[in-house]
Amino acid sequence: MLHDVLLRDDPLYVGAKTTLGDALCALFVLFLTSHLSKLALQRVLDLQHALLPPNYLPTKVEDLLGLFSSSGKLVMHEYCESCLRLFKGQERRCVACQCWRYQGGEEQQGRRLKRTFFLELPLEQDVKELFQDAEFVRGLAYRFERPSSPGVLADIQDGAIYSTLMHSFLRHPHNLALAFNTDGVSPFKSSTYQLWPVYWQCLDLPPHLRFSTKFTRIAGLWFGSSKPDFNQFFQPLHTEIRRYYGQRLRSFLE
Repeated sequence: MLHDVLLRDDPLYVGAKTTLGDALCALFVLFLTSHLSKLALQRVLDLQHALLPPNYLPTKVEDLLGLFSSSGKLVMHEYCESCLRLFKGQERRCVACQCWRYQGGEEQQGRRLKRTFFLELPLEQDVKELFQDAEFVRGLAYRFERPSSPGVLADIQDGAIYSTLMHSFLRHPHNLALAFNTDGVSPFKSSTYQLWPVYWQCLDLPPHLRFSTKFTRIAGLWFGSSKPDFNQFFQPLHTEIRRYYGQRLRSFLE
């Protein structure tokens, strides 16, 4: 799965300073931002294998692109390069600052050359897979069983907000509290274009599981010259979570 690849810090090849995950992301960014065909990307892969020492890159373009689709359907959201506002529907210009949606002026908009965007990996598939893991399900009991002392902050679960949720939303054993974070990488030298994977982790697990690679998931990939604007990034995520909550509530009422 995609998160397994991006979270691995294996070197691209023995002695390399670049990790395999960073190299895969750089190739994927090149594919999207340079509008390469699959044939052109295959030739890039072939060239990499010809120039580099024996390495762990896929040899076939289908295998490379498959890594970025195996975690579920990727959803692309385009945003304004100037003010970071999300574009809606078929908008050709940003309604806030009047910047064009795609590269070039009005005559170039039909070519739909991507500028800045982020890819969302919907939570549903990852959450379903986690609940099929017995270790994850057992770990959720940690918040009910862990020892705690009044006035002592030993874990995030001793915090005021989490404690308040424990008396309401988190009283249900299968409800989750998630944390999101990001860390950017620059796929190309001498470039301001950056890639920011956005990760999420379940705060209800004990620390040794909470921060493990196994239970860390990727919510999306942000591409652009600036770090992610979480107010924009969380808009589709918020819509998705509200939809799940609505489905569950309707099921309960029925």
